[in-house]
Amino acid sequence: MIVLHGTGTHQMIYVLKGSMTSQFEGQGTHVMKAGDAWLQPKNIKHKVLDYSPDCEVLEIVMPANFKTVELEK
Repeated sequence: MIVLHGTGTHQMIYVLKGSMTSQFEGQGTHVMKAGDAWLQPKNIKHKVLDYSPDCEVLEIVMPANFKTVELEK
């Protein structure tokens, strides 16, 4: 599991293989499967709860030079 964090950037995520379960502040928990894509707003707090062993994602981040801020340990 990845801890709750925010990035201060816009992100586009596309699931290439497998699946992942993520939680987004104010949006609840979502399961994304191969072929699913979403736009993640700047500064939304989120975390990955689980993912399949074969999970592969393509993540496009704008701007590319950013820092992840952990919100829990």
